Amino acid sequence: MLFIFVIFLDLQIFARTTPAYDFHIFVGSSVRPEVIVDHYEELIRQYSDASRTYLAKLGYKEDIPTYEQTKEMFEKKSVLMIGFALVLGHLITNDTSHYVTPEENERQEAEAKAKGICARDSPMRDLYYFFLSSVRLEVRNQHIDKLLQAYADSLKHYLLRLQYEGPIPDMGSIQEVFKEKILHMLDFSMSIVLIATGETQDMPDMEIMAKAFTEAKEKGEKLPEGFWDVNSEAMAEDKDWLESVLKRKAYEESPLRVLGVEGGAAVGKNENYLSNLTKLKTTVLLGSGKTKKMTVMVKNQPMGDFMKDFTNRLGVFMREITMYRDVLPKMADLMEEIDDTDEPMWAKCYDVRLYDRLVLEDLTARGYKMASRIEGLNLDSCLLVVKNIAKFHGLSHVMLKRAEIPWEIFRYNVWKNLKEGFHQQYMSNYNKLLRTIGRWGDDWEDVRQRFEKAMPTFTERMLEAMEPVPGDFVVLNHGDCWTNNFLFRNASDQNETPISMKFVDFQLCFMGPPSYDLHYLLVSTLKPDSYKKNRDLVIRTYCDALKSTMLKLNYEGDVPDLESMKQLMERTHLYYLFNAISLAPVVLGESRDIPDLEDALKQEKEARMRGEEGTAWNMYDDLKGHAKSVIQFALRDAVENGVI
Repeated sequence: MLFIFVIFLDLQIFARTTPAYDFHIFVGSSVRPEVIVDHYEELIRQYSDASRTYLAKLGYKEDIPTYEQTKEMFEKKSVLMIGFALVLGHLITNDTSHYVTPEENERQEAEAKAKGICARDSPMRDLYYFFLSSVRLEVRNQHIDKLLQAYADSLKHYLLRLQYEGPIPDMGSIQEVFKEKILHMLDFSMSIVLIATGETQDMPDMEIMAKAFTEAKEKGEKLPEGFWDVNSEAMAEDKDWLESVLKRKAYEESPLRVLGVEGGAAVGKNENYLSNLTKLKTTVLLGSGKTKKMTVMVKNQPMGDFMKDFTNRLGVFMREITMYRDVLPKMADLMEEIDDTDEPMWAKCYDVRLYDRLVLEDLTARGYKMASRIEGLNLDSCLLVVKNIAKFHGLSHVMLKRAEIPWEIFRYNVWKNLKEGFHQQYMSNYNKLLRTIGRWGDDWEDVRQRFEKAMPTFTERMLEAMEPVPGDFVVLNHGDCWTNNFLFRNASDQNETPISMKFVDFQLCFMGPPSYDLHYLLVSTLKPDSYKKNRDLVIRTYCDALKSTMLKLNYEGDVPDLESMKQLMERTHLYYLFNAISLAPVVLGESRDIPDLEDALKQEKEARMRGEEGTAWNMYDDLKGHAKSVIQFALRDAVENGVI
């Protein structure tokens, strides 16, 4: 099993000391012997590299120990391992005096020497402890250097983030101290490992052990035989005490007063179209008396008259507020119902104001980042989104069956609300595209004619295609699956493999066939070459994830398989062309080439009042790069597949 996160559960023995202390304890206590034997230096190297990385990030300005220096330091401190084995290991179960010479002066001298050797001052203690108690033997034997390097890298990373200005152990010094503290390994292998790796039913009750140890020490006696076999019944739960603890913790961590606020735009110009997004940086006073910096995202309806009217007619804020206030909490309940411990696929919503404002969690504070909308997603990120779309669809399908999604709000897509204005606007855009195709040369004449013939009924066909037909697997589509509406968290700063993603916009959700979201995603995130190569993989990944979700939900109805999903994608292939010609110039174009939408809507309205086609922005006039390639591919693909 591969773990990507480690959480420390016991922090009782902190001390300011050499990093070799934790390292030797970790390796000696937790790493399998074969790993230590075969990969000891690699463990030190991992520690060194990690410590150097984190020190650099922390802006550490003094000399950072190299791998060789870390190794030398660890080797010098390796005597700690023996000290722990000879003294502290036995202290866990008996009195030190039972293991040294009975002469008082010699006993005291031996204890003083042992304490000097085994003082809690080296990170190797934690490392040996961890290696021996938790890491498989073959991992310790084969990858000790990698483990030490990981420790070194992480230590450096966090020291740098903490702006630590002292020396940071490198891999070499860590390896050195690790060897120096090898006594830890002997200590923990003789004591802690017996508990950490033994069968649960063979473990003694620690309370009984402590009591027996204290009594034996007071009487000057050795511990009784069968000491390790002592057991007792578990203490009964104290609910009142636990309730008091939880209430106090909640109060101490809750904000009581906002001490200061700074605000600024959360995204750049033309990175968010149907709302205004502001990041508020606040300093708050907590119940504990401490202050804490917090950030929230405030999503407001556009203030301009034309954009405000446009979003009101679309009803996007009503939809999104309904999603965050009503639908997504019920979806979270459904996840909990099936013991799904994954994080929700959306940000926390702190508050809403009907129907023009949301206050949301700032996901960037937790390491989530937005990919480049112009470059598109890499395949790993795209497939992660596909899996989450499938999960979202599966959960929504069950909620629709339970009547937990407001039918009257999400029955139709938002473009239905524009009615005739929608058709007029798109006919204007189609005429502009038609003229652009005419400038591409004779090779495009057939495509131009086919598109011109399809134009009069194109928008009506699209709106009809969004409607489910009897027998469809109806879901709540996200409706706006393009790059800027996803945030990703990677495995680490060095590893760009995404491990989590969140949807951040729910303004265009509607009920319909699941193929809409997939076509939208393929248009906005994959370049044509990647689309042709990976389209089937995307559909297969979706079907596998959907099937897995429906099994967890104990759903007994029909679920689209790979073949039926491919047929649905073909039946709704018009989605791909519509989204390509409607969205690509905006979502894939350079921000500097996109006009202010408030001005564009104003000019379009004024032009229509004069009986003109519209003079605001010809989005096809200067097509280039990714946007142009997507539109050209979509047009030829539509001709080849009989869409137009």
